[in-house]
Amino acid sequence: MKRIIFLLVVLMGSSTLFSQELPKWEDIVLVQPSHYNAEAESAALAAANYILGTLPENGNTTRVRASAYLLRWISGTPDYAFDIQPEAAKLTYKNTWVLPVYLAAMARYSMEHKKESKDLKKVQENALKGVASYMRGFKKALKLNSTHKKFIEADEKGELEAFMQQ
Repeated sequence: MKRIIFLLVVLMGSSTLFSQELPKWEDIVLVQPSHYNAEAESAALAAANYILGTLPENGNTTRVRASAYLLRWISGTPDYAFDIQPEAAKLTYKNTWVLPVYLAAMARYSMEHKKESKDLKKVQENALKGVASYMRGFKKALKLNSTHKKFIEADEKGELEAFMQQ
């Protein structure tokens, strides 16, 4: 009986591992509007989720490929509009790792909330919340500066908009 249970656990675990295979982003062509289809969007969501689930470590080529693909997809998709708010620059100053996280949070929110994706202010607001959540989740591993710490604190107090206007 123990062997059967063990075998079932192993089989279920191995099927889960194989189902989480990442797309080959560099092989996806994004030239014409017709290329921005459901498969390309699914790959963009996978890239966003990968970026938001990993640390910005040197040498992580998968994260670099995910970031490059997401940027290509964001730049050309006809289904969504993305606008980086100028205030977000204060988070990226001397911290280039923040920009892919911001773009990933913006893209993921838009894809998961298609009806609200036309409201740029709402997308930007939720992207910032996504960045704050990312920073909070990886707080111990990231080198957060004083602006980042104040940013997280503002999010926790529900004062992100006021913080970004400072």
